[in-house]
Amino acid sequence: MTLQEYLETKLGEMASQDPNFRERYEDKKKSMKDCLLYVTQQARKQAIRGCAAISDEDVLQMAVHYYQEKDVEPTKETAQAKVVAAAPKDNKPKTAVLIPKPQPKKKAKKVDNSLQLDLFGEF
Repeated sequence: MTLQEYLETKLGEMASQDPNFRERYEDKKKSMKDCLLYVTQQARKQAIRGCAAISDEDVLQMAVHYYQEKDVEPTKETAQAKVVAAAPKDNKPKTAVLIPKPQPKKKAKKVDNSLQLDLFGEF
């Protein structure tokens, strides 16, 4: 189950049970794409050294917050991240993990020692 499928399922259930939330969930100014972007950005703020592990409940709360507040919008950033949702298990706590995109390694600069004199050897 992907993160989008998880959120669509849970938010759909909430909308069917709560008419006030249904009205906000069906708002044309809000979209699942922007919701996922908002959740990813909030997770990135909690990351330590580029990694964050956030429970499904916290992710759901972020998504609900996105739909409930009129002035909550994600920023339009282009940073790459991979979101992995945990596989469903027997009523155990679930987690979503944000895995940063690996950065290319920089090459070390070569030092030119051709003009340096050797104190213990001969010229």
